[in-house]
Amino acid sequence: MKKNKWMVMGMAVMLLFMVACSNDDGPSYTKAELTNNALKTILTQKGFHFDDQGRLLLDTRVDTTTELDLSGTKIDTTALADLSILPHLISVDLSHNGYGPRFNFSLLPEQIRSVNLSGNNIYEYPGLVNIQTAENGDETVTVLRHFTKLLLPHSAQYNCVEIPAYFAQVKGLDMEMQNVDGILKPYTTLRDVPDEATRVYLKEVFPSVFTGDQIDISKRLVKLTEANANIALSKKYIPSTSSTNEIKSVEGVEYIIMNPGYKGGTIFIDAHDQCVLPYIATNLFMNQFIISKVSTNLLNLSASTRLCCFSITCNDSIESADLSHCTLMGTRDKMTEFDIGDPSQITLVRCPKLTSLSIPKTAHILGGIDLEHLPLLKDLNLSTMSYVQDLSLQDIGNCKLTFYEMKMPSGWTWNPFFSVDEQTYNRPSVKAFLDKYHSQFQCSSGPAFPDSGGEFYDWAADYK
Repeated sequence: MKKNKWMVMGMAVMLLFMVACSNDDGPSYTKAELTNNALKTILTQKGFHFDDQGRLLLDTRVDTTTELDLSGTKIDTTALADLSILPHLISVDLSHNGYGPRFNFSLLPEQIRSVNLSGNNIYEYPGLVNIQTAENGDETVTVLRHFTKLLLPHSAQYNCVEIPAYFAQVKGLDMEMQNVDGILKPYTTLRDVPDEATRVYLKEVFPSVFTGDQIDISKRLVKLTEANANIALSKKYIPSTSSTNEIKSVEGVEYIIMNPGYKGGTIFIDAHDQCVLPYIATNLFMNQFIISKVSTNLLNLSASTRLCCFSITCNDSIESADLSHCTLMGTRDKMTEFDIGDPSQITLVRCPKLTSLSIPKTAHILGGIDLEHLPLLKDLNLSTMSYVQDLSLQDIGNCKLTFYEMKMPSGWTWNPFFSVDEQTYNRPSVKAFLDKYHSQFQCSSGPAFPDSGGEFYDWAADYK
């Protein structure tokens, strides 16, 4: 009897304990709801659980998750802030997610210490450091995020600002970057200049940034003779010390253009064969940017407010040309634009993938606009203009054309030129423009861009 009595009492105590645990230690959820459905779906597929309100179940999986693989999920960067829902997460794999050309590290929760960005096409990395430059050129670098490990894509080699500065400031950082074959290697600031003619030219003009035959992007141009030097790279300007006068690659030029200390006002590159520069960001001091036979996938002109002469010919990869930040273009007086021979000019010829051209809204007087063989260009809005000295349009596909109300500059006696191919001439908008202003225009006819195979139409004959 005593034994049965104690057994009954023990069972009663256990039952009371179980009820208490059920009441006090039931399922716990996060207070915040996860509203990003894409991230919620991914986490659910990885074994995390949510209630009907989108709150995360705080189970053993959440408590033990320090790493999260989001590679290949294409998760939008706007969802990254919500990773803070995992309280112990410190490492995230974001490789092969199609990110680029920019990745903002400020979108990541502060708790993250390791990031894999390999397999993306990222060139710009805001949110890592804040760089303040004094009038005397001295820089103050403030580290904004403290990571222990960064795995970067091959495209990171073109970043000459945030990544080198971060690498120099953060000690004990494990940072790797993919090479051209996609293999991760320890990060270095040394960059190759594979073409001999290009290398000889750059070493002669900018010797201080070279280490052997490589450019060290951590070295800032400080000598005035180098920092202010223009770049003129073509057969005509190759030094005699080079054993060849053929430029087969211009790789390396971009590291000079994007050097934080570079203040050159003119970039002129005329390659012999088609070359590739995946990314270029121009500086505040740029006044003329002229390249031929150089394919640039991404061209960032946002800092070049003084750029007035812009010319790209034979570029197989450029898709957009955004000149909207070039606020000096087309705003100078008549004497500057025409009398001293330094007119504002926009030239885009043989760019088969170009779809977008943005002209500064402040521009009203231009020396010339030459657009030829741009079959995918969608829109050309010239409504802010009042005068273009030489306007040439040929083979621009189905581009929507919006013309301007012409007003001759005060004291100007030369008639402007207007050149079009026959197909463009037959558009109603073009004929309406010429009906109004044909008497003020000179007509250019005959061959257009050299070796283009196209000709400008003699539209003046229709107005005789």
